[in-house]
Amino acid sequence: RAHGDVAIITNRAYNPSSAVNTGRAHRYSLASGNEVTSGVWPITGNAANSLFGISAALNGTYAAIPQQRLSDGTSDPSCTIVDLSTNAITNTIDATCNQLAFAGSRILLSDGFLNSQTGKVVAYDIATGAAYNPTGWPLTGTAGADYFGYKFTLANCSGDNFSQADGVVLIGSERYSGGASSGRMLIVK
Repeated sequence: RAHGDVAIITNRAYNPSSAVNTGRAHRYSLASGNEVTSGVWPITGNAANSLFGISAALNGTYAAIPQQRLSDGTSDPSCTIVDLSTNAITNTIDATCNQLAFAGSRILLSDGFLNSQTGKVVAYDIATGAAYNPTGWPLTGTAGADYFGYKFTLANCSGDNFSQADGVVLIGSERYSGGASSGRMLIVK
């Protein structure tokens, strides 16, 4: 992922020593082409099969990098938020994340596999890590095997409440109400 002068390159299959699929994220300056190694960079996942860096998001101020397992190897996923001006971890949000995106002072994290693949999209406050639940949120699928939120995108969503006239969140379901090949796109203004 790239934003401004920052590029984040991830490798979820990075293997330090014998810890398979621990994962790693590197920061680069696009202006110089050099790797940034100050602060927390490069960041390595906490345990074998963490899959740290399975995806990443940038907004110019923060980088967000999820992993599927915590340091004890359990499947307690998290998303690490790094302040790009200080190169320090500012928050770790305990949530599964298949897809993620920043919107103002919030970050949207989705888990398309939650609850028998019904799926869910949750908004979190970047600074506190607390779930942000405006009316109707978090958003969930309608039935098992919907895979709701497995993919989503933001369009002109610069505000914090996702209801600004200039912004929408597009959230896909591979299936709708558990039906085979009956996908759906939810548009949230």
